[in-house]
Amino acid sequence: MRIVPTKHFFNIETTGGYLTTMSDVKKINIDDVQYDKHYNTYCTDEQSAVRFLTPTVIEWFNNNISDCKLSLYSNESRIYIAAYNKRLFAPPKDNDSLRSWSIEKTAKNIKYALAFGDKITEIM
Repeated sequence: MRIVPTKHFFNIETTGGYLTTMSDVKKINIDDVQYDKHYNTYCTDEQSAVRFLTPTVIEWFNNNISDCKLSLYSNESRIYIAAYNKRLFAPPKDNDSLRSWSIEKTAKNIKYALAFGDKITEIM
């Protein structure tokens, strides 16, 4: 199963470079208007995908639409969740970016990432 974020531009939906349907995979609708507007779900086993996408999981995805783009990939043994937001550790590229680098900002980003991981674990 794959859950990928979508963007809408002049009523045209794009998946931001994510792969769409591949062989043996089909796109399914979840029957949640907000979720289906912001995410596409692709799977090989529709029943397993629907069982995984409980109302709590769907609500969590819906609540995180504005914060960052989320994607989820799963197979029989692992679940991968990616949050696409600003990089945690953007290395300074020159003296100006080195002077503007902030350990406090980096610490807040790490705190956010850990809280994000805790919330995912709690929901799953």
